[in-house]
Amino acid sequence: MSTIPITLRNLLRWARKVGVELEDHFRGLSTRAKGFDDFVATLLTHADLVIETHKYEVPAKQVYRGQSKNSVYQVDLITGLFHVNGNPVGKLHHSITVHKDFQRVFSSTIFEVREETRANSISGSFSTALKFNNCKYNFYMNVKELIITEIHEDGNEYQLISHSHFNGDVPYLLVNEFSHWRHLKTNVIHFRPINFLSPKFAQPPEYTLDLSNKELTQTSTNRNLVDINSTAFQRIVRIMQRLEHINQILVFSNTEQLIVELPRMALHFNVDRSGVIHSKEYSGMSIANTQQMETLIGLQNGILLKSPDFDEYTTAPVLLVPNGPVSGHRNFEEKIHHTVHISTQKLEMPQYFAFEVDIRLKRLRAGQSRIGWLYLAYLHAVTASPMLDPFTQMTGTEVALQLLQSPLCWSCEPLDKAAKKILAKVGLDRDAIYLAYN
Repeated sequence: MSTIPITLRNLLRWARKVGVELEDHFRGLSTRAKGFDDFVATLLTHADLVIETHKYEVPAKQVYRGQSKNSVYQVDLITGLFHVNGNPVGKLHHSITVHKDFQRVFSSTIFEVREETRANSISGSFSTALKFNNCKYNFYMNVKELIITEIHEDGNEYQLISHSHFNGDVPYLLVNEFSHWRHLKTNVIHFRPINFLSPKFAQPPEYTLDLSNKELTQTSTNRNLVDINSTAFQRIVRIMQRLEHINQILVFSNTEQLIVELPRMALHFNVDRSGVIHSKEYSGMSIANTQQMETLIGLQNGILLKSPDFDEYTTAPVLLVPNGPVSGHRNFEEKIHHTVHISTQKLEMPQYFAFEVDIRLKRLRAGQSRIGWLYLAYLHAVTASPMLDPFTQMTGTEVALQLLQSPLCWSCEPLDKAAKKILAKVGLDRDAIYLAYN
């Protein structure tokens, strides 16, 4: 006791003092079953009628017991503990709070709960004592499976579905960035934010999956998502995964066309009936039939956009390239040009670069972005070979050094982290560039 801080000791003394003062009142209350019944009803949402009460003998004389048809209630006036069927009331069992489904949605949220004691309730299930967003939550551990049910005031009930059940059937983004709640009456799954405390958690869902007809719908636009196992989706992905990871691609359908969205890059494309993929951000441009540019040879990532009636006097083509870790592979046995891959699993900021293809000057342009010019120099360096690029009529190394030594990569503004990271990949730093430039 001497190791307990003085403040906590005073608090414990005060709690015991209150318990002793309440004992006289509670003794009179507990002499009749109705009195104990009223007491239990204030603590439990649903409780059976108490039909028998008695007080334990020494050394537990401060503990009172109430017996109903289905439950046993115990209250300790000194410690304040209240048990139902031997289980403490107030907190969820450890096996529930550490379960992966509970942790994913509720994290470290602490609920005040009551054990369900109704005759038709499942033994061992717990309901929250307070309402959250005008609904309560029921938790029940069925062997190793946790069943979480959201109960609304209007009687609607939603059951949490583990996200692991959707792998391979629903787009990755909708599996890993949402929690899934099945409406028990309509058999429709609602896609909500993962975090229970999110302001949008109680709002209408962003997506719904009707299990009766297998339709996955975006509620704000009423568009249906294309099945990720369908032929149409696979054909589109074969093209778009040059720019974005397959897990980050969404394809919607409407009455006229297919719509491709890359949420991470904030890019949108429309697929017309002839199969041509048009860019929404780059108006009047579509994905070129051939992705060969005769420069950056060997680069396996990137999408080339062109105008349908392109010539050197109209809008210049644009090359979209993801910004991610770069790796190269050389095949000396087959004596072919080495290949370069950009991993799109985890992109860096910015997620992609847009390089304009200057047909007249025979080079790629990164606009006003210094980091874009540095990244372009890096790509020329990693795709370099002893042969001249047909487009630039220079080797990749020559183009890279020319860009790094030009004012395009220089500024009075200090280099940011992203720029330094690219320079580190090239194998240079600011001092080395300065020496090369001078």
